[in-house]
Amino acid sequence: MASSYHNSDYQSIRLIDMNADQLKALIKNTVQDCINEIQPQEKTIEQDEFLTTKEAALFLKEAVQTIYQKVRAKELPYMKRSKRLYFSKKELIQHLKQGRVKTNAELREEVKNQSAKKKKGGRK
Repeated sequence: MASSYHNSDYQSIRLIDMNADQLKALIKNTVQDCINEIQPQEKTIEQDEFLTTKEAALFLKEAVQTIYQKVRAKELPYMKRSKRLYFSKKELIQHLKQGRVKTNAELREEVKNQSAKKKKGGRK
């Protein structure tokens, strides 16, 4: 009997005929197969997802009309092909992160660092 088992062997396996090492190998392979099914395969090239105006509105939790207004005001990053607008999901996330408001603790730390620089090297 072989020392390791794979999915194709499952039909013909009799657990009674296995020794401890063979049973361990069977369990290990079965668990690894399950993990491989659950986890998406890693892509070598990271792909961006492109959204339509409606999808971008849903993603940003805004009305479609608001998306059009922000595009017109050049407040959102977008691409235009023919008469259609497309939005990079990565760029929309980056855009949202740029609007992040600092916490009071972060602001205090920033002021503290600026004060330390002024004391150390004078005004800049």
